[in-house]
Amino acid sequence: ILITIARLEKRKNHIKIIYAINDLLKEYNNLLYLIAGDGPEKKRLSKIINKLNLNRNVKLLGKVNEKEKASLFNISDLHIMPTIDDKYSHSIEGFGISYIEAGMFGVPSISSGIGGTKESVINNKTGIICDPNNISSIKNSIKRILNDQKKYKKISFNAKNFSKKFIWDNVIKSYIDILKKDI
Repeated sequence: ILITIARLEKRKNHIKIIYAINDLLKEYNNLLYLIAGDGPEKKRLSKIINKLNLNRNVKLLGKVNEKEKASLFNISDLHIMPTIDDKYSHSIEGFGISYIEAGMFGVPSISSGIGGTKESVINNKTGIICDPNNISSIKNSIKRILNDQKKYKKISFNAKNFSKKFIWDNVIKSYIDILKKDI
């Protein structure tokens, strides 16, 4: 089970993920891609899912609350959101909190390393960085994690530990420690 929990907008790159899933179904017929969120790309994504006849393997879940989000991460194997730099609308991914949220559940991420995502996914440690403009790169990144259980377990463990740095209590403690050094 692959998941993206994000606003449905072009820079989140759902469309290329869907095409990668379509290709992967030749090898992984039980693959399920869950898309949680709402936004301006919803109709376009629905049309592509229908056109490719992926209704069984790709599900648009709509907006989810925090409890539903936790349940979705608990059943997911991989968080995927290789964002792009959408120059047309001057939109680029900021920090990418969803990668950290996935990591809290031990779910590795596939990211693009564009914008702030390079600070929330460490290549081959907490996830995989791919070329978001290349469907083959997205597809191969998914395969690299799914085909190597040892690598998957290591990245999952690292993602969970890395995400702990971003728990508010830990962040506040870090700031207090920095401030104390300056006194």
